[in-house]
Amino acid sequence: MNNYLANIDWNSLICFNPSVQSSWSALMREIQFAVEMFVPSYSISSQDGNHVAHSKRRLSLVVRKCASRKRMLWQKLQVNPHDSLARSKYRECIFEWRKLIRQDEMRAEQRIVDSCDLGAFYRHVNKRIANRSGIGAIVADDGKLLLDDADKANAFNRYFSSIGVRVRVT
Repeated sequence: MNNYLANIDWNSLICFNPSVQSSWSALMREIQFAVEMFVPSYSISSQDGNHVAHSKRRLSLVVRKCASRKRMLWQKLQVNPHDSLARSKYRECIFEWRKLIRQDEMRAEQRIVDSCDLGAFYRHVNKRIANRSGIGAIVADDGKLLLDDADKANAFNRYFSSIGVRVRVT
């Protein structure tokens, strides 16, 4: 995961996302992608020894095969990181995998809608609208409590720009 994140062109990512919100979203997309790719998930055993199904729903066979192909291409890319053909194949596979994931999610949502189960619908919506990645309240330099995301982002920007080193691009 460290190698993957180290190979991201962060300057381009920030340049193509000039607003704070779009930069934050792009950063979170990359981190979430890295977590999905490198952090293993597992089943949790209940107290009686039976396995409890993982909280994530099971993906379709096509998606799982594409994910397997993506992992294989990633391993090849790690062996030879300067191979442009391998990198190109890997990127194509990532785009295909993301497309398949979106299609799978749309099918799952359609099943929820078609089932006419109001409880399932609200559970699904509540999972989607829950904010799990927010930054809590922070205290600014002047002692003021910051609750607004834009204010927090600006405070972090002021802090990091004050300790950072300016680099002149020629």
